[in-house]
Amino acid sequence: MPGSIEGGENAWDSIKLGLSLLREDRTFLHFNVARALLLSSALALPYLALLGQQQSGTELGGLGILVVVSGLAAMVASPIWGKRADQSSRRVMRDAAVGTVLCCLLGAALAWLPGDWTQSVLPYAAIYALLVIVHHGVRLGRKTYLVDIASQDNRALYVALSNTLTGVLMLVVGGIIGALAQWLGSAMLLVVLALTAVGAMFSAQRLPEAE
Repeated sequence: MPGSIEGGENAWDSIKLGLSLLREDRTFLHFNVARALLLSSALALPYLALLGQQQSGTELGGLGILVVVSGLAAMVASPIWGKRADQSSRRVMRDAAVGTVLCCLLGAALAWLPGDWTQSVLPYAAIYALLVIVHHGVRLGRKTYLVDIASQDNRALYVALSNTLTGVLMLVVGGIIGALAQWLGSAMLLVVLALTAVGAMFSAQRLPEAE
């Protein structure tokens, strides 16, 4: 039908529009910086599990307890973060960043503390459960904030662009983190991710409240 694609954009036009949004909308830009730094919560989960396996000597296939605590943590995460996200998604992101810092530092500290109890998988499983709850806060906070700062007209573009940026960063940063893990070890890598989460905390704190 003539005119049926009038006003349509090709992929390159969409990319250029997305990049212009990052330049022009400072809130959107700062949100994506905070979101990128908050990747530390997702990246820390497998290395915390690996650290628990290394310290306890348990085979990865036998870490079923992590699956159990992860499921239980996911069940309680939504009530914890839901109402708070409705009040201030910015504060949810900030507080989730604080939680990521604490979980990463606790996990690393366990590996360096003396005592037979640090050789058990149970304390690592407890921290893993806490980090799962924290990561749900990261996900809910960033999703709510992004929806709130976008208008009805540009919401789909904002979501698509932000998700694309995060996906690319996850691939790139994931590779870098994997290389660092081989060099630094899992415990020290958690410290690095804790420092990244500190940056996320300050970045989220600087964001304006979303309407």
